[in-house]
Amino acid sequence: MISVAADFRRDIQSRKFSSYLELKEALDAFMKKTCTNYVVRGSAHKKHSKLQYNRLVYMCDQYPRRRSVSKGLRKVNSQTTDCTSRFYVHAHMRWLIVTSAEMEHNHPLNESVAHNSRAKRRLTADEIEESKALFVNGCSNDKLKQYALERFGKQLTNHDIWNIRSKLTTFQSPDT
Repeated sequence: MISVAADFRRDIQSRKFSSYLELKEALDAFMKKTCTNYVVRGSAHKKHSKLQYNRLVYMCDQYPRRRSVSKGLRKVNSQTTDCTSRFYVHAHMRWLIVTSAEMEHNHPLNESVAHNSRAKRRLTADEIEESKALFVNGCSNDKLKQYALERFGKQLTNHDIWNIRSKLTTFQSPDT
């Protein structure tokens, strides 16, 4: 198990944040420093406030996914390690504060793993729109990977490219 608890206590847990933006900036710096990736898995909005949220739940991006209640069979290509690292943020008076945290990771924490996570590889809607012609017109995967890396700084996989192409391609059923 790899622990980032000391860094988390010093950089995040010991502080009070006056806005969500301030929390996000501190968390981004912490994640870059420790080669971790946390994503919001639950939240409760706070209306008309600079804090924006009453409650936030951050979990490692390797945290186990919610299981589908569907009875259908599905092929699941899961790459998660079921890491249980997570922390909870609550609004208290005018501050966002961390109320509890579990900072033990069960997977390696290094720059290449953190940089190649799904969250970091994902192209934004604007980036997809900008490169739409390349995806639709059959540009090779190698050229698309090189383009995405040079233009957006994102390292796509063949599977990422396949997913984007399938979203962009519309299948029309033949007229009967």
